[in-house]
Amino acid sequence: MAEVSFQYKNVQPTKLLGSIFNDSATVSPMEVNRTSFPALLPSILRAIARAHFVSFDLELSGITARIQRSACPLQLRYDEGKAAAEQYQILQVGLTCVEEDVVNGAYVLRSYHFNISPLIEERLELPRVVSFENGALAFLLGHGLSLDHWAKDGVPYLSVPEEKQARQIALAREDKSNIVDLIVAKDDASSLAFVKQTRENISAWQAKSNGKDMEKGTEKGTGMNVSASFVNIGPPGHAVDPHNSSSLDNYQKRLVHQLVRAEFPGLVSIGKSSFIQVTTHDQEREDGIKRSRQKRLDEQLARQIGFRWVIDALLGRDISGIDLKSMARNLSGSPAFVDPEALAREMSSLQTELKRKPTVLVGHNVFLDLLYLHQAFLGPLPDRVEDFQETIHQLFPLIVDTKYIATHDPASTHSGSSLAELDAQLDAEPFPAIITHPQHKGYEARTALHEAGYDSFLTAKIFLRLAHKLGHPALPRAVGSGRSQPLIPRFLDPVWNVYGNRLRMFGTDEKVCCLGGGAKAQPASGPKEKKKKVEKAEEETEEAEKKEEEKEGKEGGDGADDDESTDADGGVAIGSIYS
Repeated sequence: MAEVSFQYKNVQPTKLLGSIFNDSATVSPMEVNRTSFPALLPSILRAIARAHFVSFDLELSGITARIQRSACPLQLRYDEGKAAAEQYQILQVGLTCVEEDVVNGAYVLRSYHFNISPLIEERLELPRVVSFENGALAFLLGHGLSLDHWAKDGVPYLSVPEEKQARQIALAREDKSNIVDLIVAKDDASSLAFVKQTRENISAWQAKSNGKDMEKGTEKGTGMNVSASFVNIGPPGHAVDPHNSSSLDNYQKRLVHQLVRAEFPGLVSIGKSSFIQVTTHDQEREDGIKRSRQKRLDEQLARQIGFRWVIDALLGRDISGIDLKSMARNLSGSPAFVDPEALAREMSSLQTELKRKPTVLVGHNVFLDLLYLHQAFLGPLPDRVEDFQETIHQLFPLIVDTKYIATHDPASTHSGSSLAELDAQLDAEPFPAIITHPQHKGYEARTALHEAGYDSFLTAKIFLRLAHKLGHPALPRAVGSGRSQPLIPRFLDPVWNVYGNRLRMFGTDEKVCCLGGGAKAQPASGPKEKKKKVEKAEEETEEAEKKEEEKEGKEGGDGADDDESTDADGGVAIGSIYS
């Protein structure tokens, strides 16, 4: 961790400066915007590090337009999703970090709703095109989206390739050898006179400074301020004064830099706000300037990376580049005091925890979300769906799709598989016990479908209920306080070889996307009576998915589910990396 030198007293205010949704009510730390993000980041990283699993959801500026409405190969559906992820942006990210309380047999939920802004600091000179699909924009505006709050108050981000590109641009900016010289036209009398006067001023200063027989002062009529160690070149006919409204224009500044570079090899030119300072080359000073610029760039990039620090934490990647000084703020953005040593120790400890255990990621109908997540934060998607399946599995060794669990058995009693329908069906289930953290209770009091934080909250609850209902014969049980309550199967349990790393893909021939090179699901087989029952259930599922697609604009079901007996054979072994 970088060294910091500031004082701290921990402050925990509870009011933020607004949300992407128009809501004048006091909001909790679960709603994260540009202002509150630095102060909340340590607690967010802590929640991720201690989570048993993390559920997530995205809201997007556009989604894939299906080229083929009937069932098609998985590669074609991937191509459509990849094209959409390359064109559109993530507007919101919802995360719910679920901590397991083994002693009391309960799961504690901490939900976060992030507004994600596409704006990049101009100084970084990075291009970024923002696109909206008409239907998606109309849908989001109808659900209270404020474009002004989204753009201005959203948390910034940079992808991994964008960060690399920004560093390359900054390096090129410092490389003077790449600067193209200006050519002054022969009839540009004023510019030629300016160059001539500047050359004479620098030469005169050199002659006098070498003789050491000069005093600091301003030579009238020359626009030159001199001392033994430097000469300041200002606008012709004006004294060099930082408080003077007269200054060199950008063209004149370039001419001075170019002149010094070409004709005075032992000197350097330093740009100021209204003038150029010319002085002798000092390697120690130049190294100090270079270090200062690098530090400013690192701090600027750390701010712009923004939400990607959260993604890096989920992946167990290096987070030591986070600017600890930026955390010396309260939730309203006002300066606060922190103990630098304590904060550095905590961040180092969190880094160790995050690297120790991979994050189990849970989503609902999650295929498209994973494509957008990869494109926005990690880099370009591969061309082949098989390469994507392997890459995403290496990043997240265990991903669970609640839609796949809910639709795994064609004869399932679930009447619908949307988030709202599953929550309504499962909410009354007594096990496992689900507790919302006191500072994250906002979604208990209101329904906010299609708000990313709320949808991640529902996804977490649904996953816990479905995981409990999987019916594994050796469910672990909590012990303590005289109670014995069932927990969900351990992530080492073979049950996740059946239900893990499988993404529901209705509308494709395969019906499922297996991550990590798992075998593709095969059509159901078995006795005729069972096949008829399965076929009937498949037709009902297909019809329900079509209605869901029309209602929500999500990818729906125009394909049948696969049979459990054949599905289990194609699972991906989890290994021994989860506790």
